[in-house]
Amino acid sequence: MGAQENIEATVSLAATTVRRRVLGVVESARRIIHAGRTLRATTGAIVGSASVVEPIDIHVPVACIGIGADVRCVAPRTMFDAERARLSRIVERATWRARTAEELARLRADTERLLSTVPLSSRERQVATDILKLQNPSTLSIS
Repeated sequence: MGAQENIEATVSLAATTVRRRVLGVVESARRIIHAGRTLRATTGAIVGSASVVEPIDIHVPVACIGIGADVRCVAPRTMFDAERARLSRIVERATWRARTAEELARLRADTERLLSTVPLSSRERQVATDILKLQNPSTLSIS
């Protein structure tokens, strides 16, 4: 009789453990679904359902590197990849303006300040500083 009661108690404990785990999974799923609904509602409130009627300006960071007429522009991957050809045409027509001494001094000071925060060896820092001194960055004037 004692063995039978022991088996029933063990089965009951195992069933309770499984029941608690299943309830925990159901509760986790409920929280995830609720968070998804909240996110969707918040995103909908921010974005709205209105469509853009007229074109707007989009500002995307771009780095243009080149020597003479050979200019290559690199933009981060964005959802605006369709604008890449338009950007290339604009850059081809644009003119480059040499930076003023004040702009170059500010650029070098900012770069040196940023270099000081990066964990580099003294040799790496020196090479980066020397490269900066050799550069003559220009500004692209787009109208």
